[in-house]
Amino acid sequence: MGEQWGAEQFRGADLGRKGRAETCAEVVEALASGAGKSFSAACGGRLRQSGGDLLQRPDQTPARLLAGPRAALGERCRGLDLVLVATDLTSFNLSGRKTLSDLGGIGDQVGAQALLCHGALAVGEDGEPLGIVDVYPWSRAEPLPEGEERPYEAEESRKWERALRVVEGVLGDCGATVVVVTDAESDGFEYLSAARREGVALLARASQDRVVRSGVARGLLWAVTLAWKVAGTMEVDVPRRAGKGPATAELEARYGEVEVQPPSRLSGWPPVRL
Repeated sequence: MGEQWGAEQFRGADLGRKGRAETCAEVVEALASGAGKSFSAACGGRLRQSGGDLLQRPDQTPARLLAGPRAALGERCRGLDLVLVATDLTSFNLSGRKTLSDLGGIGDQVGAQALLCHGALAVGEDGEPLGIVDVYPWSRAEPLPEGEERPYEAEESRKWERALRVVEGVLGDCGATVVVVTDAESDGFEYLSAARREGVALLARASQDRVVRSGVARGLLWAVTLAWKVAGTMEVDVPRRAGKGPATAELEARYGEVEVQPPSRLSGWPPVRL
């Protein structure tokens, strides 16, 4: 990173008062230089106090803090042919912080209290990070009684479509082809069928052997894709795992177009072509 890269990220950011953008720039530069250290240890006394005061202000939302970096990212992506945006969920287990409120559960850990965060990171074709697109924190809602379901708009799984909309807003006009990359949890029909801006594509890891149509043939996804011609191969080193030594796996790439049929719970929805 070059000199004063933090200042470039927050140039023009409106954080409510002159000097706050400079404070944010100093904080992120200190945290980057002190990677692995606590906030206090990385920032030191003066910056820890001023940075902490800024972040605790009720008017400083994630969207407001990200406005400057998002604008810088949009400019950085202009002139590129391809931008990949990886999105995924992480969690912060804060069970030991007794003074915090409004936390939620985490996985199947009984009594654990956590903050969830869905992030989106833009990278170039060579894998070099270009910048943060989104950071969206929330607390998990209490489970519903057995037999009850939340509408899609209130479901946690809607985080994938929400991230897609943010990506479109931040990078939709940069001129590059933007591919949003998600893991198997995103394999829901609502997300796959969501409308997208031109130039924005999805790459999702499939987790369900869905009913699809390919040409005139109708079948299940795994069998249909295995019948496609191999377009290329590559070798991938698989690291050592417990009880197993390192290995080399050969991956095959196939591609084709399918029409994904809606699940029975969405029987009135049209199929989506992918």
